[in-house]
Amino acid sequence: MLNKKYLFAASCACALVACTSGGEKLGGGVSEETNTFAGVLLDVSGQPVSGATVLARHVSVDSIALKDTTDADGKFGFALKRGGNYALSSVSDSLAVYKTISFDGSRISMDLTLSKAVNYKGRVDLNSGIKAGNLTVSLPGSNWSASVDSEGGFEFKGIPEGTQGLQVSSPDQNHPSSAFALYLSDSTHLLVGPLPTSMMYNLEEVDLSVAEGLARSAETQSIQLPFNQDYGLISWWSMDYFREVDKTKLTTQDSRNHTDTVLVYCSDCFVPGKSGKALHLQSANQFGVIENDKGVLDSLTEMTFEAVVKIDSIPAKGSYRKNMVGKLGFGTDGDNDVFSFAVINDDCGVDVPSVAFFLTDGSGDSLRCENAVVSSDGLELGSWANYVVTWDGDYLSLFKNGVLNAAKPVSVKLLKPSEEPIFFGKEDIDFMLDDVRLGAKAINSADVLYRYYLRGGSL
Repeated sequence: MLNKKYLFAASCACALVACTSGGEKLGGGVSEETNTFAGVLLDVSGQPVSGATVLARHVSVDSIALKDTTDADGKFGFALKRGGNYALSSVSDSLAVYKTISFDGSRISMDLTLSKAVNYKGRVDLNSGIKAGNLTVSLPGSNWSASVDSEGGFEFKGIPEGTQGLQVSSPDQNHPSSAFALYLSDSTHLLVGPLPTSMMYNLEEVDLSVAEGLARSAETQSIQLPFNQDYGLISWWSMDYFREVDKTKLTTQDSRNHTDTVLVYCSDCFVPGKSGKALHLQSANQFGVIENDKGVLDSLTEMTFEAVVKIDSIPAKGSYRKNMVGKLGFGTDGDNDVFSFAVINDDCGVDVPSVAFFLTDGSGDSLRCENAVVSSDGLELGSWANYVVTWDGDYLSLFKNGVLNAAKPVSVKLLKPSEEPIFFGKEDIDFMLDDVRLGAKAINSADVLYRYYLRGGSL
């Protein structure tokens, strides 16, 4: 397992003090009376480093840049005045350090330890009409910044080993800054993201293990920029808001208002979920149904399905498919199924309970294994999981907790109009659904991971 180092975020509780004026300023010694931040710069063996320049720069306000030179005991200090995130950096011979702190007015004391400096090359995968020459890749608030060339390439010289927050910025306001977690050592380069920007300063929440199996050399390390966190979204059932119809029925809404109301046959099915409320269904008699989805999937040639799910109980044995979310007729005469997100057992080539997504074109064909993608790691009961399924017209791809889990070529090319209802549950399993979403576009893997951290992941 990697020895991961994370950015440190100091947390204080005092009110903000007045703002500084712009320009580069001197820290002014290490007195606790004159400095709100004080520390000692150490080398890799823990010895103080004297005569080294330490920089402190506000991440959001470029004009607030301060520097100090360490004394004979390696001490340095800054009179920080404006609140917010600051980056601290220093370079000494073949060593370097980069850390961030969150300042809200309280005095902070923290030592900085230099690490081995390494080089890093990467490439930005361009999409959505972004021009490479307009992009900048940086460690925010530091002198480590690189412009992206016409082929998407960039390079850093002498950045510290460990885990850093990396930012890709564009002058185009339609493409806001994207954040990544970058782990560097001599032998390994791992890149996770895009992430919500705020997570650059809380990297202890980022699971780098999802990238360990994908570690590549620095020359091929690639960054994918998300198009938009809600790209192509047409319907979203957050499950957070519901109304009582009578003692046996409830309703909840599509927050995008593209479908009719969900009628839920249950009296107490909305419970605390992964985020806000979740729909808790425990038997075939408890289910939700949208009788008229107003054709949200008609004539699509690609789509995305998303759901946060916790499955607690399934049948102990037997061959079965148990629908969790689907547009289907449950085998009635003349049904025109479109999709089913389901739990299966002893079906589609797997002999253990697994999650599967079936797709057909709505013309009357049944949901067959030939057009289904099945999770590669079976099913874990009692734990929340974020599932995303994309269909790009050629492949069904299933992502679990932000990472590609399985993919399958399919023959479906177009979704034809179907009058089948959309069902939530209607099976003899005990499970919870949160944040179910349908999109009219197949999002890319960068968007999948971004949405995982933003909605269903560790936040």
